[in-house]
Amino acid sequence: LPRVFWYQGQAHARKGDHLLAAQAYSRLTETFSDDSLADEALYETAREYHKLWRKPALTPEYGQTALATYRQLLDQFPESPLVAEAAKQIAA
Repeated sequence: LPRVFWYQGQAHARKGDHLLAAQAYSRLTETFSDDSLADEALYETAREYHKLWRKPALTPEYGQTALATYRQLLDQFPESPLVAEAAKQIAA
């Protein structure tokens, strides 16, 4: 089932449905937090919310959600190879 959520997220992302992609990736991390794809799904969730953050002054919630998700990745998976990229995105 984790792979289903992963591929569902990828399919939505390719179609440009960033919110649906973020929700699919989130389901993977919330339901299967110990799966081998959990850190990648958390990173992809943050990326999809970041893509939705087009006008920071008008819709700050997507940016705040992206930042919170990047930080969650740092907290939950400090050994992940994606930590450096998540830290870079937080700094940006």
